[in-house]
Amino acid sequence: MSSSKQSLLSLAEFLRGKEIKINSSAIKEAAKILKNLPDEIPIPELIDEANGFLTLEWYKDTKNIFVISLNGTKTLEFAWMYGGSKEFSGKLDILDMIPESLIEDLKVFLQYDI
Repeated sequence: MSSSKQSLLSLAEFLRGKEIKINSSAIKEAAKILKNLPDEIPIPELIDEANGFLTLEWYKDTKNIFVISLNGTKTLEFAWMYGGSKEFSGKLDILDMIPESLIEDLKVFLQYDI
């Protein structure tokens, strides 16, 4: 099974049986992003935030985290922390997939040896 299909199954499993507080547009954005992730990127942890956002998180340890937050407005927020002292963050517009520049940042993060 491709990682994009596994990602979508992960999203469906995450949502199953939950009282949905997540913005439905954020769920649709997440599904599109997960579907279009390259196979070499592992499935992120999914987190439902109290504010209705859906967060995708790649976690190595408390000092090395990459987070994408979706709120259903076709804008994503991201933060990338490594080594506990260096952080990058910002906002990007999205259409049907995650911007290529963010994919490249995520690949770098995943290859970074902690």
